[in-house]
Amino acid sequence: MLPADIYAQRRAALSDQVSEPILLLGNGVRCRNLPMSPLPFRQDSTFLYLTGCTLPGAAAILDDDGYTLFVPPHADDDALWHGPVPSLQDIGQRLDATRVRSREDLATCLRGRHWQTLAVPDESQNIWLNEELGLDLKFGVRHGSDELIDAVIALRTKKSDVEMCGILYLLGIFTCMLPHPLTR
Repeated sequence: MLPADIYAQRRAALSDQVSEPILLLGNGVRCRNLPMSPLPFRQDSTFLYLTGCTLPGAAAILDDDGYTLFVPPHADDDALWHGPVPSLQDIGQRLDATRVRSREDLATCLRGRHWQTLAVPDESQNIWLNEELGLDLKFGVRHGSDELIDAVIALRTKKSDVEMCGILYLLGIFTCMLPHPLTR
């Protein structure tokens, strides 16, 4: 994970380019065929790029009040099965959120405002969003707000020094693993 200030800079740059509040959804846990058989989790890349949050089912609002992160509530027995469970305050500090709330509060916060948002690969998240906001998003087909799409593309095509160092580091690792043509 990158330092929290990198994500804060990205969110600020995005908010500066978009005229209305931004709603970002992360992916949720998707099941193979039964709820107890989930697919390996991978967070939506745009959500991860802007928040650093890897929690399934998370969402974020970027508006004049700052960055509000919404996370699913922990099950009562999570500590028993998974060890210590971070508090909302701990999550907020780690991810530099202005506020952290339960994902259960998100629908109430969305009412009465117009949102710039994007479809995500998890169709259950898109269905929820379509029902809440009266939208018709479908990942890969109807992507969301053109203004937000353009702003995200502009932001993600410019790499910071930290990102370039990471890319060059990984290139160095992978090119060292490749067989050298002179050693054949």
